[in-house]
Amino acid sequence: MLTDKWLVIYNPDAGKGKGQKIAQTLSRFMRAKGAQNIILFEAVTPQYVKDYVKEVASLQEPFSCLVIGGDGTLGTVVDAVASAHASCAIAVYPAGTANDFATSCKVPKRKRAFVRFLESTTPQSTDIMCVNGKYMIHALGVGNFTNGAVVYSQHLKKWLGKLGYYAKCLKDASTMKSAYVSVHIDDKIYSGNYFFFYIVNAPVAGGFRKFAPEAQANDGYFDFIGFKACKFTEFTEIFLKLLSGKHIQHKKVVYVKGKVFNISTQTKNPRFQVSDIDGNVGASLPLHAEVVHKPLKIYRNIN
Repeated sequence: MLTDKWLVIYNPDAGKGKGQKIAQTLSRFMRAKGAQNIILFEAVTPQYVKDYVKEVASLQEPFSCLVIGGDGTLGTVVDAVASAHASCAIAVYPAGTANDFATSCKVPKRKRAFVRFLESTTPQSTDIMCVNGKYMIHALGVGNFTNGAVVYSQHLKKWLGKLGYYAKCLKDASTMKSAYVSVHIDDKIYSGNYFFFYIVNAPVAGGFRKFAPEAQANDGYFDFIGFKACKFTEFTEIFLKLLSGKHIQHKKVVYVKGKVFNISTQTKNPRFQVSDIDGNVGASLPLHAEVVHKPLKIYRNIN
């Protein structure tokens, strides 16, 4: 049996504009499994979500939260829940452009299978990270390729999904330039000229299932993967190794776990001025990020 009270937060654009319909269908299946008190809430803006989650949490009644959307919608809800200090478990139904965190959690896409997953799974304690005062759960990116999911046309995003994102990245590749970035992780320095870098909490990122092959959601660390400036032939070699996870062994790739990250740059290159956090426009550099160990319960398949 499912817990009784659920707050279902859906992105109306999820599932190619079928976010509300997906929410209604899942709610019907969930009621059949014991969840009688279900509130459907449309994620109009991040602040709207944040205010409503705070209001629900203030009632001090037990509830769980279901997110219908992609990494961006999940990131918005995680920030809202963590900011409100709400003690609710979070589940995500993968219906966005990118569903990297849900893929890492091995969440089923078929709706009835998803509800059975909720019924049979115990939420697991999961790490998050605070970046310049904002909470995130999955990925922070800076540099080339890191902002395609948020800057290309919303129309293309809706109808082309990941294809549109990869098309935007391909366009970026033709004008890719490196920038010197000061990177301090815990008590060590990894500064240098980077094409781009990510800080992640799950193996899957950018659609690559082994992007951060050693990342774990509850080990107390986030994983830094930095791609340093190199020749085109070397970059092509690294890209091909991304499929197997062996890219982390390349001399032009920095891969290290950390708890505290301080990142800054003096470059005027706009691609290094603003971060991408969980698929949304994130904080501007400089960045101060710290891991928060196991504050949230997330529905994950760990088998």
